[in-house]
Amino acid sequence: MTRLSYSVAAVLAIALASPALAETLTVKPYVQNVTTSSAILMWRTDEAGIGQVRYANSRTVKELAATTHHNVQLTGLPAGTAVPYQLLSGDRVVAEGTFRTPPAGSGKARFAIVGDTGSGNANQKAIAERLAAYQPEFVLHTGDVVYDDGEERLYPGRFFKPFAPISANAPVYPVFGNHDVKAEKGAAYLRAFDLPAKASGTERYYSFRWGQAEFFAIDTTDRDFMKAGTPQVAWLERALASSNATWKVVYGHHPFYSNGADGGKAFLRSRVQPLFQKYGVDLYVNGHEHNYERFLNPIAGTRYLITGGGGAWLRPGRQKFQDKNKPSIYKDAYHFMAAEMDGNRLTLKAIDKEGKMFDEVVLTK
Repeated sequence: MTRLSYSVAAVLAIALASPALAETLTVKPYVQNVTTSSAILMWRTDEAGIGQVRYANSRTVKELAATTHHNVQLTGLPAGTAVPYQLLSGDRVVAEGTFRTPPAGSGKARFAIVGDTGSGNANQKAIAERLAAYQPEFVLHTGDVVYDDGEERLYPGRFFKPFAPISANAPVYPVFGNHDVKAEKGAAYLRAFDLPAKASGTERYYSFRWGQAEFFAIDTTDRDFMKAGTPQVAWLERALASSNATWKVVYGHHPFYSNGADGGKAFLRSRVQPLFQKYGVDLYVNGHEHNYERFLNPIAGTRYLITGGGGAWLRPGRQKFQDKNKPSIYKDAYHFMAAEMDGNRLTLKAIDKEGKMFDEVVLTK
């Protein structure tokens, strides 16, 4: 067989071996790493195939090689615009969605925050449905994406399926939770997401910009977290110092302060709080505690908020009032945070699984 005929035969073999995408789609398309001009679309199939995506109504991109873990970059997108896409099998549409790119400069933003979701139970499903109904432009996830140990086999039922209506239309930006790193040091998590690692050099911690806000995702599960001279502390200080965002929001898994079951972490306060104060961090959000808690007053200039009621079992506080000198609103409830940013105004609402708001705060600058 000549080299040419072998190549043609190989291509034909791949085509014949790849059944229709609609029959082999095991994880529906989900959006990742959205910028003002680009985005990543990911999905999975049970057999290797070459995916094709039509987006922005007329552009088409096709994968170069057959795979089961698909990752396609969509480029040339306009800023601050709704972008429709379609996943194709030949000329047939097998999945579709619409996401929004961030504005190039100032502009409104509508996003959500959720944490400790990965149980796969009815409570997680209820929260996921409320999230989808809210229609955020993006979602911050404060960790523990998949219980109990972040195993690969549990991602379909405890992340991809319940979050499919959201992640098809809005990127989810997670941080490592302590349960996510138990299996293979978080390998399944790193395979599941495509996160903005250009500046940090790793997807374990990173930052991204959305309009007037910059969001800094930190890995609080690192045993050497933020010790002097470690890569993460160097990156975070550099990133905070160089940011000119109106709003600086940091999110991680573990709490600085908490009246919940596990309590606040002294290592966070000693190692990170000086950076928050020095560079003007407006808000820190975390999970880990399976409840809701909002500290009413800024602490050293930063607001602190716990949102860990995304679906895992609730864990009422055993050490209530550990921080009794810091007044807070505390509730054991399944919930997510609905957030809207408009110039110098940031509104945060706690929404329970029945869709009722039980707390609201408006931050201004």
